[in-house]
Amino acid sequence: MADEQPSAASASQIVRDVFGEEIASIARFPTGRCHYVFDVVAGSGRKIVVRIAEPQNRAYIEGGVYWSKLLRPMGVPLPRLLAADTEPRFPYMILERLEGTDLGNIYSQLSSGQKQSIASRVNEMQQIVSVLASGNGFGYATSREQLLHRTWWDAIEELLVRSEKWIKGAGVVDPAIIGRLRGSADGLQDYFAQMRPTPFLDDLTTRNVIVADGELTGVVDIDEVCFGDPLFTPSLVRMSLLSSDFDTQYVEFLCPMDRLSRTQRRAFTFYTAHACVVFLSELGQQFNCDQTPEVTEAQIKKLRCILDALFDELRHS
Repeated sequence: MADEQPSAASASQIVRDVFGEEIASIARFPTGRCHYVFDVVAGSGRKIVVRIAEPQNRAYIEGGVYWSKLLRPMGVPLPRLLAADTEPRFPYMILERLEGTDLGNIYSQLSSGQKQSIASRVNEMQQIVSVLASGNGFGYATSREQLLHRTWWDAIEELLVRSEKWIKGAGVVDPAIIGRLRGSADGLQDYFAQMRPTPFLDDLTTRNVIVADGELTGVVDIDEVCFGDPLFTPSLVRMSLLSSDFDTQYVEFLCPMDRLSRTQRRAFTFYTAHACVVFLSELGQQFNCDQTPEVTEAQIKKLRCILDALFDELRHS
């Protein structure tokens, strides 16, 4: 009987098939809601990462291969792609293991200068990506050929619809927050309508930015490139830091607020509120976990307090 989902045994077999090596150690990374990602040391001492997708997520592995081959030669410090196969029932990528850990795991240990240096490197990557062709519309693309949304607001609306679906399905958060968020976009529609589909890496937040000894060693998990407003990423970083009770100094290094227009600052706050709603919508979702994580009242209250503060910020912007 075929495995129902990817497992450590699946990853071990892939390594044996590709490299002809047995496994010295293997552990699944605890983060991520889509792929099954394993930290592997082969018998030879080779350190690798095996990313495996379920069949319905095949396009993301295809996107990971596509963007790796395009962006790494351009200077984006992605790990070397050692092998990939998008055809099996469980498509996979094998990558070199970068030294270090996610930014969020060591953020509180970093000095101001280290945060500024990491932010500078991330901004350099975003500048590299921004020179790509504008693409075929707005939203998330696993390749430059993918047809996307006609407007930036249409891309945002797709995310709102997804969040609303998740919230109603889990039944732990009041879905009325979706309508409240939509309403808070009043006054920004002209800004959204004039937006150009600028390409940027949307998920370089407190995760996927790998840091060792206070320095960035690379970035991971680039399965898509987003086309739209590059302010979307630093606003998500802000929300990630707020939810972890960290200072937000790093955000100022990524995106100095004094360089933004009043409308851009309002959009930035809206995007942060949107990210907060996404965090709320993820509560009670099983995703690729073995069981649905427990949701506590404290989790909900904390995120609702952040969201209320952001709505208040929007009212006074």
